[in-house]
Amino acid sequence: VEKLGNDWSGIWRGFLIGPVDGRVTLKGESDQAIGLSVAEKQLIEFEAFANSATATIEMEAGKPYPIEIRFSLPTGGKGYFEISWSWADRPYEIIERNSLRHSTIQEVEIRKTFR
Repeated sequence: VEKLGNDWSGIWRGFLIGPVDGRVTLKGESDQAIGLSVAEKQLIEFEAFANSATATIEMEAGKPYPIEIRFSLPTGGKGYFEISWSWADRPYEIIERNSLRHSTIQEVEIRKTFR
């Protein structure tokens, strides 16, 4: 997390667990700027973000995919972002925490940082 005055931005890196075999559409929404990469593919461009964007990716059920989410709040105050997904014509659902993971190495580093 980088913070300058009331402005801040952050990057979260971890793993997204595939919900099903097949095409999954990811949707990012924010009143600020976000970026999303999955399996080292930039799916939502941080610089070109305009309130909402979607991208489709092939996934396997239960497989962990490296994910990076970027968020920027350049004006201070409040902001929000949501990352949701849909597949097989289902309505979009916010990705639940049990579908997001850190690696063991990341967990150890996080615990060292906050001791």
